[in-house]
Amino acid sequence: MKSCDMIVVRFEATLGKLFLVLSLLQCISGSVSAQENGRVLQYSLSQGLSFGIVNSIVQDNQGLMWFATGDGLNRFDGTTFKVFKNDPDDPQSLSGNYVKTVFCDRDGTIFTTSRNGINEFVAEKEVFKRHIPRPGANAPGSDVSDILQASDGNLWVSLNGSGFALFHKKTALFTYYNQSTLPGLSTNSVLSAFEDSQGLLWLGTRESGIEVFRIDKNRKLAKAGLDLKNIPSTRINGIFEDHLHNIWIASARGLILFKRDESQFYILHLPANLRSDIYLAVQENDKGQLLVGLQDGGLYSLDLDQVKSRKPVDYDFVKVNDSQKQGITRRSVQSIYMDRDKNVWLGTYGEGVYLISSIPEKFRNFATKIQDSRAESYLRYYGMCVDKEGHLWLGTDGDGIYKTKSDGEIMQHYKPSDKPGGLTDGAVIAAHTGRDGTLWFGTYSKGLFQLNSKTNSFRQFSNIPNDPSSLPKNDVRVIYEDKSGNIWVGTNGGGLARLDRQTGRFTHYLTRNSSINSNDVRAITEDQNGNLWIGTYGGGLNYLDVMQMKFTSFFNDPKKPVFLSNRIIFSLYFDARERLWIGSEGNGLVVYNPQENTTKHFTEKNGLANDVIYAIQPESADRVWISTNKGLSRIDLATNKIDHYNQSNGLQGGQFNPNSALYNAEERLMVFGGTQGWNLFYPSAIRPSAFKPKIMLSGLSLFGQDVAVGDEKDGEVILNSQLSDQQDITLQPNQSVFTIAYTALNYAYPELNSFAYKMEGLDKDWNYVKNERSATYRYLPAGDYTFKVKAANQDGVWFENTASLRIHILPPWYRTIWAYLLYLGIAGALIYYYQQYKMRQAELNYQVQLAHFETHVAS
Repeated sequence: MKSCDMIVVRFEATLGKLFLVLSLLQCISGSVSAQENGRVLQYSLSQGLSFGIVNSIVQDNQGLMWFATGDGLNRFDGTTFKVFKNDPDDPQSLSGNYVKTVFCDRDGTIFTTSRNGINEFVAEKEVFKRHIPRPGANAPGSDVSDILQASDGNLWVSLNGSGFALFHKKTALFTYYNQSTLPGLSTNSVLSAFEDSQGLLWLGTRESGIEVFRIDKNRKLAKAGLDLKNIPSTRINGIFEDHLHNIWIASARGLILFKRDESQFYILHLPANLRSDIYLAVQENDKGQLLVGLQDGGLYSLDLDQVKSRKPVDYDFVKVNDSQKQGITRRSVQSIYMDRDKNVWLGTYGEGVYLISSIPEKFRNFATKIQDSRAESYLRYYGMCVDKEGHLWLGTDGDGIYKTKSDGEIMQHYKPSDKPGGLTDGAVIAAHTGRDGTLWFGTYSKGLFQLNSKTNSFRQFSNIPNDPSSLPKNDVRVIYEDKSGNIWVGTNGGGLARLDRQTGRFTHYLTRNSSINSNDVRAITEDQNGNLWIGTYGGGLNYLDVMQMKFTSFFNDPKKPVFLSNRIIFSLYFDARERLWIGSEGNGLVVYNPQENTTKHFTEKNGLANDVIYAIQPESADRVWISTNKGLSRIDLATNKIDHYNQSNGLQGGQFNPNSALYNAEERLMVFGGTQGWNLFYPSAIRPSAFKPKIMLSGLSLFGQDVAVGDEKDGEVILNSQLSDQQDITLQPNQSVFTIAYTALNYAYPELNSFAYKMEGLDKDWNYVKNERSATYRYLPAGDYTFKVKAANQDGVWFENTASLRIHILPPWYRTIWAYLLYLGIAGALIYYYQQYKMRQAELNYQVQLAHFETHVAS
C-alpha cells in the first residue's frame, strides 16, 4: 500500500501542473452541469431571526427548525421565530446568549452548547436544564464548543481548552478526557469529537489538526494508529461521514478526505480564484452530493459517485446556484443541515439562514440585471419565437435578440448595430417563425427584420416617406404568416399591412382606406377558412373576410351579452376545435365558437386571477395558458378549472408583456416573457404536489395576551406543556375570548398553505380561511368543544389529517352544580317555611273561628 506521505505530495504537485485546466473545467461545469435546485429563501433579522451569524442548525422530532446564533437560540415553524435567551434571574433559561451548537439526539432531546456548559431543552415545559462540566481545578472553564452523538446513546462534548468529555444522559455526569487522563492526546484544545460508524473517534482541534482514537467494546479509547503526519496542523471546523463511510474534514487549510477503503488521506483545494481556502462545514444531501461551505466563498457540491470512479485530483466541485444560475451566497457558509423533507439549510456569517428547497420549482426563471448611474433594473423581454432546431429567440427592450438554449445558455447575442445586415433597433417587440423556418422580428422604431440564416444577417423593411408600398409604420407589434404564405404585419398607428415576399412591397389596410376600425393592430390569427381575426388597441376585435377584403367588428355592442368595453385585444388563438380565444385588457378572456355563435367569458368574477390577458399558449385541445398582471393561469375548458401561479411559484417578479410567449413543440416547453425576465416550463410537469405538511397548534392567547407554558391565569395553569403536545385545556368563564394559532410545516412554500378550521360543538361546517393562521372565538357558552384545523399544500391539495384540541369551558359559579344544589336547598327551605306559614295561618284561623263559636254559644 502506498503511504499517505507519497499520495499527498503527488496530489499537490499534480494540482499545481493542472490547476489552469481544472479551473477552466470547473467553471464550465458550474455553468452547465450544476444540478437544478428548488426555491431558495433567506431568513434574517427582518424576518425575526435574532442574529445574522448562524453557527448551527437542527430539526427536532416535531419538525421544527432550530438555529444557534451569536445572540440567542431560535425556533422556527416556517413563518414565526421564537427566540430563547439568557435571563439572569431565571435559572431555567439559556446559560448564555452565544450558542455555538444546537443538537437533537436520537431520543429527540434538544441540546445546545455555550460558553457556560450545555443546555438541555425540556420540551414539555419549554425550559432549559443546565449541565456545567467541571473538568478540574486548573481547567480553563466550562466553555463547550460542540456536542455530538455517541453510539451508546450518550453525548460527546468538546470542552474547548479542557479536552473533551462523555456526557452520560441518565446520570447527567461527565467522564473527562484530557492530556492527563488519555494517553496519546496531544492537545486539550478540542473543538469537536465525532464518532463514526466504524468505531473511530475523530477529534478536531483548534490548531493541531486531527486526532483519531479507536473505541473498543468496553468504550475504552486508544490511538487508532493512522498516519497523520501530513495532515496540516490547523483549525478543524467540521467532521462528516458520507454514505460511503469516507470521512470529510473541513479545515482552515483545505478539505481533508480520508478514503476508508484505501486508509489514505488526501488534501483537496477548490480553485485558487476563491477568496480563501478555509472550509467551514460539510454535509451530504439526498442526491448523493457532498455540500461544502467555505469562508467567504459560498457553497460548493461534489457528486460522490466521483469518489468511486475518479482520483481525488480529478474531483469536480461545482458552485451551488439558484434557479437563475446565481450563487446562493458569497458569504461564509458555516453550517449545513438537511431536514426530513430533504430541504437544505445554510447558516451564514452575517446573512442569516438560507433554505434550498428539495421541491423543484415548476417554473425556471431567467433574469438579467441592468445597472446604470440611476438605478438597478431588469432586462425586459418582448417578442419571442422558436426556430426549427428548437432554439429560443428572445427579443428584448433595448438589448436586441438572444439566441438561447432551453437550459438558458446563450448561443448568440444580436446587439443593436448600424452595420449592413445588422439589427438596427434593440427594442424587439414582435417575433414570428414562418412555415419555411424564416425568422421575422418587429421592432419599436426601425420596422420589420427578416433573418437570413445562411449569412446570419438581417434584411430590413421600414417605412419610406412618400412610398405607399413600404411598411406603413416602423412600430411593429405583431407578425403573422397565413396558410397562403402571406406575411401580415400589425403596426402601432399604421394599421395592418400585407407583405409580398417576392417584391418586398406592402399593401396597407387603414381606417381611411378600409373598414378596419383601428390603426393599432396587436394580434392576428387565422381560422380554418383562411380568414383573419385581428385584435386592435381601441377598436376591439375585427374579422377580415379575405375574399371580399371586408372587416367586421365583434363584441363592440354594449347591448350584446358579451361586450368588451375597453376595446383592447392583446392576444388571439384558434384551437383545434375552431374556438377563438380572445385575450383582452381589462375585460378578461372570451372563448368564442364562430360556428355555433356561442361564447364563454372568463373574468375575475368567475375565476380569473386578473382581467388583463397578455398572451395565450395552448397545452392541449381544452387547456391553455395565459399571462396576466398576476402571473400565469392554466384554464381547462373541460372542467372549468383554473389554476393560478405567481412569483411564489418561481415566476418573474414583474408583469408579463403582450404576445411575449412561445411554445417549443419538440421539447414541449413554454416560455413567457416579462419586465423582470422570462420563465420556461414544461406544462406536462405542472401537476399538484403530493407533499403533506404537518399541522401543529402553535399558540394560545386570552384576550390578546399570549399564554406561555406554566403561566397562571386567575390562579390556574392553563398550559402544562407546549400546545402542540397538549390534548385538552380548561378555561374559566371569564376566559371565553381566546385565540388559537396554528401552522403547517411547509418550509419551501409557507405562504401558499391554506387552512380550514372548525369548533365542534359550535361550527357546523369548516371555515376556509386561506393563509390565515389563527382562529378567535368570543364568549363561548360553557360546555365541551373540540377545535380542529386542517391544511392544503402549496398546490391547493387538501389532506384530512388534523390537529385538534379539546376545550372545556367552565360555567360561571352561579351555574355550577353546587350553585344548583344551593338553589334547590333555598327553594326547599322557602317551600318548607311557606308551608309552615300556611299551617300557622290555618291554625290561627281555626282558633279565631273557635273563639267566635264559643262566644256565640255563651251568649
